[in-house]
Amino acid sequence: MAETVLNDALLKLRRKRRKKWIWTMVVLLVIGGGGTAVYLKLPKEQAVPLVQDETLKVERGDVSEKLDTSGTVQASKEVKLNFTSTGENKLAAVNVKAGDKVKKGQVLALLDSSEIKMQIQSASDNLEISKSKLAELEKGPKAEDIEIQKTNVLRAKMAVDTAQESFELEEAESQKKASKKQLEQARKAYEDQKFLHDAGAVSNSEMEQAEQALDKAQTDYDGLDLQFRKIMSQKRRAIAEAEIGYRSAMAELRKIEVPADASNIQSARIEARRLATELEQKKNDLNKLQVTAPWDGVILKVNGDVGTSPTAPFIVMNNSDSNNLKIGAKISQNDIVKVKKGLSAVLSTNAYPGESFPGKVQFVSPEASTDEGMTTYLMELSVHDPKGKLKTGMVMNVSVILGVHKNVLFVPAIALRSEGGQDGVYFAANPANPGARTFKPVELGFYTPDRVELKSGVKEGDTLIVPAPEPPPDPSAMGGMQGGF
Repeated sequence: MAETVLNDALLKLRRKRRKKWIWTMVVLLVIGGGGTAVYLKLPKEQAVPLVQDETLKVERGDVSEKLDTSGTVQASKEVKLNFTSTGENKLAAVNVKAGDKVKKGQVLALLDSSEIKMQIQSASDNLEISKSKLAELEKGPKAEDIEIQKTNVLRAKMAVDTAQESFELEEAESQKKASKKQLEQARKAYEDQKFLHDAGAVSNSEMEQAEQALDKAQTDYDGLDLQFRKIMSQKRRAIAEAEIGYRSAMAELRKIEVPADASNIQSARIEARRLATELEQKKNDLNKLQVTAPWDGVILKVNGDVGTSPTAPFIVMNNSDSNNLKIGAKISQNDIVKVKKGLSAVLSTNAYPGESFPGKVQFVSPEASTDEGMTTYLMELSVHDPKGKLKTGMVMNVSVILGVHKNVLFVPAIALRSEGGQDGVYFAANPANPGARTFKPVELGFYTPDRVELKSGVKEGDTLIVPAPEPPPDPSAMGGMQGGF
């Protein structure tokens, strides 16, 4: 590769010499004849000064091999955004238009989402309730809850005691006993009156009064007996209810005092996770009904209005307003084998004379394109532009650093010469007498217009001679040509 470049340089140098010689001959021919006479009459101080040989030293430094081309500034990212799922939904909001700058995560457009939002609210509430229950189970019983329940147990016990009290029942029983005694007395009096009546000792009216007294005593007794049984029944029912309340209060107290079962806690956790998953699914459904900006950028195109169905691509955006731009360039098929991802580059533009921007090769397309018979490959480079000076569309000069040989010997390209098909330089063994020069073959390395790496044949500090260009022929010595035109 280096030899090819060097040969090209030497060929250019030879062509340059031939062109100079041809130009000189043409000038001589044009000014031949009468022109020569005028030239001879010119004063001597107007003659072209003689150019001397030039000397230079072999130096040490870095020599780079570069690939020069041109490219344009482009946005490094561009994306076409669409809704993940539209269904029958229409656009409910379009928040941007072409030219707007947007931020990452910004909602650009929405489909109708009223129903899914209500579902999300419901799922969120259920999740919070589930979390609260789980927290209570994990925390265990509260001291104040235990104290409250103990008080309830005491109240229930008091209710049982109250229900078991028998004052009313004892009073009814006492009345029933008294009534029974009166009934027995009335029955005895009746039997006595009946015996006497049967014996004719008492009248019928006296017999009737005895019968009425007995009936009344029986009725009073029956009423008091019924009352007694009613009170007895009520008392039993009240005691049973009080005892049930007491047992319930005791059961609740034991439930509160005992920590939650591990299986119950695990079940509560599973339920909370299930509800959380359900909530995320609802949110994902909502995300499908909106388009958000994936990064900071500029809107290029919007295809759709509120109330209509969006058309793909719905929104197109890029990052042309950022400092993260790229350079797109084309390289020939001869250079494609030299370029690879990661190579450094130096970028410049006429818009900022004297400034350069570092860059790096990010992509080399494996596919070629042919335009007007020329085959090229796309190359993309990153560019470091922290001040944001570059704008999309700017034309850039691109120098890709193909390689760097550090701390090597080099000379300017003008020092190179060729003799007998061998590359070399003119070496001055005695710098004080540069006229005594010898040709030294050299091995060339990297080549640039201002530096050529010399891999052998010289050492640092050697003095080299760059011969002065050969002067044009003296017209006075071209006697045969004078007046030729």
